[in-house]
Amino acid sequence: MSISFLRDISITATLQDCVDRSSNNEIVIVNSNTCFRYDITTGSQLGSNISTTNSSNRSVCLVTNASAAVWANTSNVDLIELNSGFKQNYSGVAAIPNGQTGQQSSGDTTNSIALAVEQAAVGKLSKFNGVTFAGSTVTVNSLVNLSANTTCITLKTAGRWLVGCDKGYLVEIDSSGNTYNIFQIPQQPNANYILNQAPVVCGISYDGNDFLAVTTTAGFVYVFAYTSKTLLYSFPFGAKDATTTNGTALCVASSGTTFLSYNMGQSTSNAVAEFDFTTAPASVRDVLFCDTADLIWACGVQNTRGWVLRKNNKITTFIVTSRNASQITSTIQNPPGTATSGRIIRIVDPNTGPPGAYVDCDTIIGAQSTSLPVVAGQSIIEVAIIGSGTDIQTNITRYSS
Repeated sequence: MSISFLRDISITATLQDCVDRSSNNEIVIVNSNTCFRYDITTGSQLGSNISTTNSSNRSVCLVTNASAAVWANTSNVDLIELNSGFKQNYSGVAAIPNGQTGQQSSGDTTNSIALAVEQAAVGKLSKFNGVTFAGSTVTVNSLVNLSANTTCITLKTAGRWLVGCDKGYLVEIDSSGNTYNIFQIPQQPNANYILNQAPVVCGISYDGNDFLAVTTTAGFVYVFAYTSKTLLYSFPFGAKDATTTNGTALCVASSGTTFLSYNMGQSTSNAVAEFDFTTAPASVRDVLFCDTADLIWACGVQNTRGWVLRKNNKITTFIVTSRNASQITSTIQNPPGTATSGRIIRIVDPNTGPPGAYVDCDTIIGAQSTSLPVVAGQSIIEVAIIGSGTDIQTNITRYSS
């Protein structure tokens, strides 16, 4: 994909969070006491302002594609029917303390369940069931055992969420809090450059093809092969903001590409970048600079449109254009017929030899077929590698993408 500026949407309010309705070309925005709907392409407001029950809203997520949960720093949640503006308030949830942070809540529209982080309670999440219309609290025992507070959350697939915490771990859970996977993020350097600081996870992106990207408030990006839990690479991309818990924001991925914000160690930032995390080294492609320097709370993408939520109460939208790329599946077998994990290197060979040839992808895949993006319309050399040292084995194939 590539990105280009579309428009700024200015709202006279202190904005807290934003979510997009993928089939409606629409974004849903909340401030402390109001919910707004805007057309992401035209920038026009859709319908009237919707006043919320609470005056301390912190986050918003979809429960179904027709309704949204608005979470606040109180023990109740608003369910809003977006087209009509009808709302109903429900109790049973816990207070959501942090707004203007991103990924504080996440909804599963397939099962009509939404979860939100409870940063003040060890191992806790708030839950709203859009079928039974009941609020409750979910305990994630794997995080309780770590004495960890939840810090961010995003939907992985229907029925499963990825949850970050303040003790350097990320877990995959269901809506009951059962844990299916757990990842440990490497320790980060403190002010004296000693590796003894547990990372605080602030951004999560899973691409659906076994790649997981994670960001922290200290400004590091980590990319894992999901099934094998192998850390493929990490790099610094921006430091913790001086006055908030914001680090580098991430959003839901599409074909291995996500968007991440620059928060470079100060209270201002004005850029969002396209990030392909299925390649090694990491490929940070197009960068979009906003008109003024503002901290970016959150970002998102739907179909051919993307957005960033900014500190100055603006939503900057951009056009997302697909690159000329193909998805090609790779599988490593050893012995034949038995899948195994290993390294895949794809080289684009324009038949001119060096320096025309270049590495398009260098990554680790698990013991299963894995779909990876590759430049379309080119001659590809694919090298599969297993083992190491004297036990290393390679297999080379050629094909057209």
